[in-house]
Amino acid sequence: MPGTRAKAASSTSSTRRNGIIRPRRSPHDVTDEIAAYKLANIDFPGVFGVFYENDRPTKNALEKKWIESSRAKVNNATDLELLQKTFDRMK
Repeated sequence: MPGTRAKAASSTSSTRRNGIIRPRRSPHDVTDEIAAYKLANIDFPGVFGVFYENDRPTKNALEKKWIESSRAKVNNATDLELLQKTFDRMK
């Protein structure tokens, strides 16, 4: 009908109320891989959220470490010096 507004569904399971999103606590230990697989295998409607969290270095941190160790092997030579050494070997 014109002029009527539909009310938003109000559910006790909703984490969003009055425009504010409140994070929920995870129902399991997110560092437990077995519990994460059990949650992932629950049938409809399923569970949403973080199942498993593993603290490990990022790609950028690993790459930085790799570059630093490579530079140390060549006595911190610049890119130009490395390129020149490569050309000198080709002669």
